[in-house]
Amino acid sequence: MNYVGDFAADETVYLNFASYDSNGASVTLTGLATSDIEIYKNGGTTQRSSDAGYTVSTDFDTITGIHAISIDTSDNTDAGFFAAGNDYVVIISSVTIDSQTVSFVAGSFSIENRFMRGTDSAALASALATVDTNVDAILVDTGTSLPADIAALNNLSAAQVNAEVDTAIADAALATAASLATVDANVDAILVDTGTTIPGQISGLNDISAAAVNAEVDTALADYDGPTKAELDAGLAALNDPDAASIADAVLDEALAGHATAGTLGKAVSDIEADTNELQSDDVPGLIAALNDLSAAQVNAEVDTAIADAALATAANLATVDSNVDAVLVDTGTTIPAQISGLNDIAAADVWAAVTRTLTANTNLNDPTAAAIADAVLDEALSGHTTAGTLGKAVADIEADTNELQSDDVPGLIAALNDISVGDILTTQITESYAANGVVPTLAQAMMMLHQRVLEPTKSGVTLTVPDISGSAAATFTVDDADNPQTVTRTT
Repeated sequence: MNYVGDFAADETVYLNFASYDSNGASVTLTGLATSDIEIYKNGGTTQRSSDAGYTVSTDFDTITGIHAISIDTSDNTDAGFFAAGNDYVVIISSVTIDSQTVSFVAGSFSIENRFMRGTDSAALASALATVDTNVDAILVDTGTSLPADIAALNNLSAAQVNAEVDTAIADAALATAASLATVDANVDAILVDTGTTIPGQISGLNDISAAAVNAEVDTALADYDGPTKAELDAGLAALNDPDAASIADAVLDEALAGHATAGTLGKAVSDIEADTNELQSDDVPGLIAALNDLSAAQVNAEVDTAIADAALATAANLATVDSNVDAVLVDTGTTIPAQISGLNDIAAADVWAAVTRTLTANTNLNDPTAAAIADAVLDEALSGHTTAGTLGKAVADIEADTNELQSDDVPGLIAALNDISVGDILTTQITESYAANGVVPTLAQAMMMLHQRVLEPTKSGVTLTVPDISGSAAATFTVDDADNPQTVTRTT
């Protein structure tokens, strides 16, 4: 590296460097500018932030391949970057030589960081001058008139000062490495004499062997009084897990009144019991016998007429509706069948396997199996469950009601109705009638409304009129859109 020297603060540093082609011949470079000069301080990787104070000269003094730069260290644009006691490296970054982009170290320098005894008289003289100025100021401030005496000292050369400093160092008899070793030995002896053997005390802490640790652990385990198998078995036996017979007994004695949620077994049994009780009070045999006043021909005629008047949709009509519904689902993004199908991702086998794993995980408890519970429930005597509102009482009542229905000869009563033919029902003309707006229609009224709406409706704007057989308005409806209706609301 081209070290150009140690400079006083605020001086200008001059650096020269050369450029060569691939054969070693001098060649000029292109693109050299002050922005290509990068200066780093004390081996750091952060360059000076400013290019102020730099100058460049390509082909110095018209000599091809010789170039010059200057650096004014008095420029403080990057505050404090140039300062005494520091080393600097100058790098030229990214210039073109012989058609190649190159970067290289141009040189290095320092600022007041190389004071060598007896070899840097200029720097030493500068330092002494600074000291002299400071001493003069002190003398003036304190009134001490020693300027003349101090001035007389300026007759000493740098060599004389260097000699005096060497003598002072020799006279100081500073400690050598051997002297320090002796002191260290003496300190060790003092530690022994005073009983302050700190290293020994620290070493003494490491006297616990693996065997000692193992013995302590064994003692701790022996002191621990854990539960025995017998104690665990006794604790588990005390758990409140009933057997299958107890569960069956509790199920049949459970009051149905506390189970009113729709869709549950308790609610279903309650509803069945109520229905069978109601059938008893309705005198079903009598009601069935009262129906025996229609002939088969009448029933047949009524059914034929109802089907004809209803103008029921044909298979082709239903196919058209199905196509339209599919189109609506696509247009609205409501792919309900696909969504429902997507839910079918849990197989019965997977559910049963999960339940089996749960039951198997508790084999140590007195938990009956599903088969044992079912067996106990079905073998439970109904006679022991007579409390009104319980499942056992409801099942017993249902059994009694069904036995009673057998004694009524229900099949015989129903068979007696077989004298009414389907033709009688389908060929009998119904009476024309229409339910008022907001009133629940009879079967005949509903069929007439459907018949007239399918065959003879008229529409004006958003008003849809359904006429009766004579052509008068039987009912009017309002649609939400005259051209593409989506909803229909009855108005009269």
